[in-house]
This record gives sequence, structure tokens and C-alpha cells, in this order.
Amino acid sequence: GGGGVYGGGGATPARFDEYEAEANRETVASSKGGNAFERRRDGEFEGKEESRAVLLEEGEPRVTPFDDATGNKPVLLKGPPGPLAPVEGLAGLRREDNENASSASSGTTTPPVPWREMLSSTPLRALAFVHFCNNWGFYVLLAWLPSYFTQELGATLTNASLFTLLPPLANIAVASVVGPLADGLLARGVKVETVRKGAQAVALCGPASFMALTAVLGAEYDLDPIATVGLLTVGLSLSSFSYAGLYCNHQDMSPRFASILLGMTNTVGALPGVSGVPLTGYLLERTDDWELSMFLPAIVLYFSGAAVFVKYGSAEKQPWG
Repeated sequence: GGGGVYGGGGATPARFDEYEAEANRETVASSKGGNAFERRRDGEFEGKEESRAVLLEEGEPRVTPFDDATGNKPVLLKGPPGPLAPVEGLAGLRREDNENASSASSGTTTPPVPWREMLSSTPLRALAFVHFCNNWGFYVLLAWLPSYFTQELGATLTNASLFTLLPPLANIAVASVVGPLADGLLARGVKVETVRKGAQAVALCGPASFMALTAVLGAEYDLDPIATVGLLTVGLSLSSFSYAGLYCNHQDMSPRFASILLGMTNTVGALPGVSGVPLTGYLLERTDDWELSMFLPAIVLYFSGAAVFVKYGSAEKQPWG
């Protein structure tokens, strides 16, 4: 008849007659490659050229190589469902899919990590030192600024906590400008290395300069506490320029191993939290001088890091990268 398994008025093959009663079950028309499927539930389903007929019984496929009178190829009819493999992993793949993916990936080889070349790379060593210097001020000031505000500036504990929030808030504001600024410079044709070194120089020399200004003015003119907080807030906010300098440089040097490089330099950058905070307390106990104990080491390291990065830093892709 005209409304059997095949559309277009073609004759229904005898061996499919028994399945017409089950036509409302899900049916799938397979493309040539057998990968794309067209699901239909309307009781009718059409054959497509360049396709094969597979009858699924108890979940097992079986090829049925025959044509109907119209020359159409048979379709894929889903029979009684068979057992499904359990879903595994975060991707929600079934077990056989995971096995296929594993077997497909087993033929590819991952290149070894060039540890020797990395450790002997001068630009990477310079970047690790810059990361150390950049984080010195962050960890030291994060730990000691509240005490500085209360003991040196005479602020109440409540005001000291509020003052301590200002540098991070200013940091966020400046960070939202740094990315578009760096992208704009690159779009104008400025070299990547120039942008990286310039941004990192601002991130290091800016805080160092404002710390030095705070220390000098505080010693000479008994600077007002509000002015001191303002100078430190402006200076520390400039450290956000490191997002366009230090923190982009790993990708510049090695797109393939950027995550490993960041892990290496960040390990070095964590050392100030271990050494800088107790050293500041030791110097403060011995000298009772905040400028000498907290500001001077940070100023020296900031300027040293900027000089090293300008001299030895690189934004070129490394031979091993």
C-alpha cells in the first residue's frame, strides 16, 4: 500500500509486514556514513538513497540488504531495546564510547616536557624572579598593613580594616582598564615584548615609587593618615598592570607549556608569603621602624624585578615552547 514502511507509494517488503503494527516505535533513517540519524515517531518513515537497512533486535544490529520496488534503500528500524552500557565520567559517555575514545587517543603521542631546557632558560628564570618580586609586596602588605595603620598611623581597628580594603578595590578598578589598554597598544602595532615589559615596569615601579614617597613624606612632614592611605592605595593599584605583563608572558614564551611555566614561576612567587612576612616582623622587632622594615625591602625588590625583566625578559616563543 501507499502508507507502509516506505513513502512514495512503493511496495512494502513482505519481511517488514509484521513490523507495521510497531510503526509507532522510534525509527531512524541513517545517512550514508551511518552516523547521522533522523528520528521519526509518526508511524511512517521514508527510505533514503545511499543508506543501509539495519533491523535492531534485542539491541543487536543486523544488515538487511534489499530494496523495495521504488528503488529506495531500507531504513533503520529500532526494535526491542537491548541493555545499555552504564554512563561513566563527567562527560556522560557510555562505557563503549569511553573505550572507543581511549583507543582512538592511544595512537597519538604526547611530546615530553622539556624540563632541562626550561630550567636553563634565561627568560624563564628572569620571569620567576619577577614573580617573586611582584608577590613580595602583595603578601607583606596584605599581612602587615592593618598593623601599620593602627600602630603607625593611629587608626582605630575599624578604620584600619576599612583602609585595608581600599588597595584591593583600587586594584580591581585598574585591572578592568589594563587589558583593553594592552590590547589597544597591540592593535596599533606595538611589539608584544614592549607591551609586556612596559606593563610590568608600571606594575613594579609604580608601587615602589609611591611607597618611597609615603616613607619620605611621612618622615619629613608627619604626613596625614588619610594622605598616607591615599598614596598607598594609588601605588598598590598599579600592580594590576602585571596582568598585561608577568601573567601573560608564560603564554608568549610557550603556548604548549604555558600552564607548566605558570606553575613553576608561581611556586617561586609563593616564597614571599613564607619568608617575607616573618622577615618583616623580625626587622620590625629589631628596628621599630616601619619604613625600614616593610617599605624598604619591597622597594628594593620591586626596582630589581623591573630591571631584570627589562634586561632578560622575552616575549618571543622559545625553541622548546
